[in-house]
Amino acid sequence: METIKTVLFLLVAGLLAGAGILVVIGGGDGDFTREGILRINHPYISSFDVLTKPKNRLLWVPGITASVASPGQMDVGSHLREVVTIDGVPTERVFEVKAYTPGKRFSVATSDERCDYEITYDIGAHQTGRKTRLDFKIHAQFREWPDKLMEPIRGANLESRVRAELEAMKSILETSNEFR
Repeated sequence: METIKTVLFLLVAGLLAGAGILVVIGGGDGDFTREGILRINHPYISSFDVLTKPKNRLLWVPGITASVASPGQMDVGSHLREVVTIDGVPTERVFEVKAYTPGKRFSVATSDERCDYEITYDIGAHQTGRKTRLDFKIHAQFREWPDKLMEPIRGANLESRVRAELEAMKSILETSNEFR
């Protein structure tokens, strides 16, 4: 019986110490923002068109099985629906377009059971239009206290996924004849 108490005590102490470490390294408020820049060796107007067409996301986002925009012209308030397989389970995500300036800015937001997040892309010419400069900003607001506590880890995971998707898009734009 004494062994069980010791094990439980050590488990609880370890959990509390881990939670304390997360709070010290920046967890707790649930507000996560990261920014980055990607330079793409591809004309910027074409890069914007490729980025904003939902069907193209199937090419560079792992696990997506469907990506469809609401009917009509893309604009603020339009919706993008994706079906993505996560751990073998198909999950639907719906994004709302928050900002849309053709050839310049594209921002989408979505929510899941734990988090609201928005990703903004600003696109411009780099080296007189022969290349693209893509600035991106990720903002996430975690809702529940366990997720707020885990914000440094969950936020870094989200940032890593977005960067990997953008690097895959960059690779396709720079190497595929389909977008030349």
